[in-house]
Amino acid sequence: MKKVLAITCLLMLMLCITSSAFATETAWRLKIKNDDGAGSYAAVSAMVGVATNATDGVDVAAGTDVVASYLAIGQNDRWVVGVMAPDTRTWTSTINNQSPAGETWNLRVGAGPNAIGATMRLQFYTVLGQLPTPTVGPTPVVYKLRMIDNRDVLDAPADGTEWIIPIPTVHTSTPYYALTLPVKTFSPYAHGGMIEQGYIMQLQQIVPEPGGLLALGAGLMGLAGFAFKRRKG
Repeated sequence: MKKVLAITCLLMLMLCITSSAFATETAWRLKIKNDDGAGSYAAVSAMVGVATNATDGVDVAAGTDVVASYLAIGQNDRWVVGVMAPDTRTWTSTINNQSPAGETWNLRVGAGPNAIGATMRLQFYTVLGQLPTPTVGPTPVVYKLRMIDNRDVLDAPADGTEWIIPIPTVHTSTPYYALTLPVKTFSPYAHGGMIEQGYIMQLQQIVPEPGGLLALGAGLMGLAGFAFKRRKG
């Protein structure tokens, strides 16, 4: 029985190490863009993901004004504005390294004060050579979008509404997923308006945690120990 326990411990340790290795080897990106629902007035894409050659945080050159590229477009445009704590600036491209904090991205989704039309469309695009990760080891990964604050916009999805974002297997130049929302404008036409007035949404990459595997291993060892005691008694 001691041999069984030893083998169980060894297998669980190997499984945890393997899962962690898979999790830290991911390198993927996806782009999110917002338009008027007909392909017009689209602003610069926000990019999220992980990369082995990136450091945690906003993936821009030192000294780059990550706000300017949004403010230089036009007041009719739709934005997806990213916010990464503790940095409250918007960004045009955000890549996180493999830290737990990098599995969640906070988004502000909205349109300029002169936006035309009643709806806007949030679109998800792939990046060539860096598709979203479908699995960590043998376990499927889930990409979930959640409405955190709908700003009380009429007909907007309720706070807490969740969408499971599909994971594409090939790269295309067209969006692989799109979500239509009522227009949420912000004013003034400035960084503060984007942050304070757009929909607050959250994109999360949900991956299995080694801690869960450790708990499973502990449970298995406990059962094995209980069986051994009964057998001995």
